[in-house]
Amino acid sequence: MTVGSTEKGATFYRELMGFEIGGTTLNTGPTQAVLDGLFNVTCLVTAMLPARVPAHVEFLDYKTPAGGRPMPADTSASDLWHWQTSLVTRDIGALADQLRKAGAQFISPEVIVIPQDAQAKLGFRKALMVRDPNGHALRLIEE
Repeated sequence: MTVGSTEKGATFYRELMGFEIGGTTLNTGPTQAVLDGLFNVTCLVTAMLPARVPAHVEFLDYKTPAGGRPMPADTSASDLWHWQTSLVTRDIGALADQLRKAGAQFISPEVIVIPQDAQAKLGFRKALMVRDPNGHALRLIEE
């Protein structure tokens, strides 16, 4: 995930989502330039590890080149650039309460209960969509 603020993202994922910082590196040089297709790139990479690994979230905080743009404030799920990351939780109601208390931006106004006949197809029973402090959409699901 490209982020404007590693600090805000790490705080959100650590304090509200239960992740831990797994490591941080400052990547620069020809290999990073080829990976990103950018010239003179410097990128702070922070791995955020959930309770169950190996899957994780990685923040890419570009220091150079300058000029990145934030996600448009009016972005919706029907926009071509929309992307959502799915995270599984055991108690979506409790997580929703925590997120509300913390002032998180909700995309869906409340926890959605999936109709019984669709649960097997989708693989989860309840869902909620919020934005992290860097603007990324998160689909939170309870299996």
